[in-house]
Amino acid sequence: MFTFLSLTLIPVLIPLNLIKGKNAADGVRGLDRMSWANVGLTHTKFYWAHLIMALGVITFICHTIYVELLEYIRIRQAYLTSTQRRLQTSSKTILVTDIPRRLLSIDALSRIYSAFPGGVQTVWINRDFSQLSKKIQQRRRVVSTLEDAETKLIKLATSSFQKQSDPMFSKPTMKKLYTADTEGTTPLWKRYLDDKDRDYLRLPILQQSWMPSLPFFGRKVDTISYCSQEIARLNTEINQGQREPEKYPFTSSAFIKFNTQVAAFMAGQSVTHHTPLCLRSQYLEVSPRNIRWDSLSISWWDRYVRTLIAVIAVASLILAWAIPVVFTGLLSQITYLSNLVPWLHWINRIPLWLLGFIQGVLPQLILTIFTILVPSALRTITNHQGLSTYTTVELFLQKYYFTFLFIQVFLTVSLSSSVTTVLKELLHDSESVPAVLARNLPKASNYFFSYILLHGFSVSAAMFIQVGGLVNWIILAPFLDRTPRQIWKRQMNLSQLQWGTILPIYTNLACIGLIYSVIAPLILAFSSIAFAFFWFAFRYNILYVTISQHDSGGMLYPTALNQLFTGVYVMELCLIGLFFLVRDDQNRATCIGQAVIMIVVTAMTGSFQFLLNDALMPLVQFLPILVNDSQLEKDSEEGEEEGGGEEPKHFTSRIYKYFQRYQIRRLIPTANPCSVTGLLLSIKENTFNESDRPFHHEVLDIEEPTVWIPKDCLGISDDEIFHIRNNHNSIRITNEHAALDVTGRVTTTQMSES
Repeated sequence: MFTFLSLTLIPVLIPLNLIKGKNAADGVRGLDRMSWANVGLTHTKFYWAHLIMALGVITFICHTIYVELLEYIRIRQAYLTSTQRRLQTSSKTILVTDIPRRLLSIDALSRIYSAFPGGVQTVWINRDFSQLSKKIQQRRRVVSTLEDAETKLIKLATSSFQKQSDPMFSKPTMKKLYTADTEGTTPLWKRYLDDKDRDYLRLPILQQSWMPSLPFFGRKVDTISYCSQEIARLNTEINQGQREPEKYPFTSSAFIKFNTQVAAFMAGQSVTHHTPLCLRSQYLEVSPRNIRWDSLSISWWDRYVRTLIAVIAVASLILAWAIPVVFTGLLSQITYLSNLVPWLHWINRIPLWLLGFIQGVLPQLILTIFTILVPSALRTITNHQGLSTYTTVELFLQKYYFTFLFIQVFLTVSLSSSVTTVLKELLHDSESVPAVLARNLPKASNYFFSYILLHGFSVSAAMFIQVGGLVNWIILAPFLDRTPRQIWKRQMNLSQLQWGTILPIYTNLACIGLIYSVIAPLILAFSSIAFAFFWFAFRYNILYVTISQHDSGGMLYPTALNQLFTGVYVMELCLIGLFFLVRDDQNRATCIGQAVIMIVVTAMTGSFQFLLNDALMPLVQFLPILVNDSQLEKDSEEGEEEGGGEEPKHFTSRIYKYFQRYQIRRLIPTANPCSVTGLLLSIKENTFNESDRPFHHEVLDIEEPTVWIPKDCLGISDDEIFHIRNNHNSIRITNEHAALDVTGRVTTTQMSES
């Protein structure tokens, strides 16, 4: 996209901006000479070329979004109607929330949804397993604490033995020297350590699990003994809860599996109940791994309150973040500020290379560091919003993060950069405000030249080099990974692609490139370079490095395409303002006509987006009833026979018929669906066979965890396994596939089964 725009706009606009421009005599220097601000006062007619190019950009973007949505619909429908997908339970199952108490039964829900073709096959009413889920999470934490304490004990005993043994002891042999005492009661570790060497912990005050453990407060207990007792107790309680799920109360949600896929999609877009807010939320294409089970017990009013709080929190975060962003914008214009503010004159005396770094690179580095913290904060807010699926979380997160980036990275920076450049001139020459604004507002684009290039080179280079992986392996792993499970997880778990915080970054960069495409055409070249690097980096990482844990079905892509209209609208508004501000050498407004045309085009763009979403968004979200090309042709032939086969006389009717015959036919997958989805279906998420998988809470499938400790040459781990199993026969513990090497470090050879 940007390559085509670069080849089209740059050869036309940059020469017009340079020919007899204002140049240094009128305060236009550097890259500003190739922007809108350099058009000469006696050549304001050149702005007609800017108008024509702007119309071309808008038309091209609207057509590109339209074509991309059509192609997306074609691929999505081919994916949904493929044999592999239709065999999965999730393709015929919907999640219904906000079910009233009187309808919360299998018979009632079956009667309601049996009106759809094929009828209902199975109904799973969800239960509130929040207490059981808390116990499982607590058990997971206790197991991790026990593994850490046991590993530390084994390491200390081995180190003590090496210090006490003969200096001629050969470390590389490290053969097993002792065996566990299966008859005695004295632990083997006591041969090398004292009681004070064992790990101890403080219990929370008042014995409440929700309270933190504080140093010097609370009862001090032996970590291994306490954790063993807790795991045994939790195993008993969790197993009992899993065997008796009927004792837990119902929630106001249920999974309904239909006999046909089309029935599920019909139910998903139907108004099911006459009472407001009843059976309101109906999620399609849900799979057990995509469900946020803890959110299913949230009532509708609680979800509304959480959403309101989330919106307020996001708005507060955006407002608070304006402070560091404004600072980076002012820093990018430090040269202008040094001439405006007397106590900053010393900046003009520093070396040019340092000034270039402070003004060109440092603001982007500061802004990048600050924006790294934002996704985590927004994800925390969205996770507490009460959304029922991980896909919905990513969709909301995508909208929140794009709003944040567009306001802070673009609007705030552009306004702060522009204000600093015009403030001095407005103070000295307040009568020529329009001319000053028209000359200086485009200067904010210089900031984004370096911002886009910095992202293009640094982000893509970091993705190829895998800086995060290097930091994890070289710096974090030796200090944070002490147990076999921690080491194995870091070795085996791939990096996760969280599209809700990835796509907004590049959508925002695309919007910035579109906004300045006519004002400063050079940004198109920088955007082309940056997105070329992004394409290579993401293509490599998606295929070989990263994995997506939750399959969203591509639902984030249409949202990203619609967010591109934000850049189009802002470009149109900026051009309207700049056209009104244009003055010739006689201080006359000479571009009123261009501004009026842009106002009309802005209204047409809004109408186009509305009509586009109204026509295509139902096809994006739902699967149509008619998905067979031969059936479409048969119906079309029957319609022509009834109508006498006459061609429509009006031009608009011909366009509508063309859209019916050609465009709708393109949407229907006529080719082999496997050719479109073969690569997608090879991914683990999509090849998972869930044809017979029940839609019940994940806590009912979780098995007892296995405590995983490393094997050692002294037999300490074998002895610990014997004593723990002897005292608590319900605890699974093993030292297989993990051992201490000759340097005392834990190594793993294979995944633990639990």
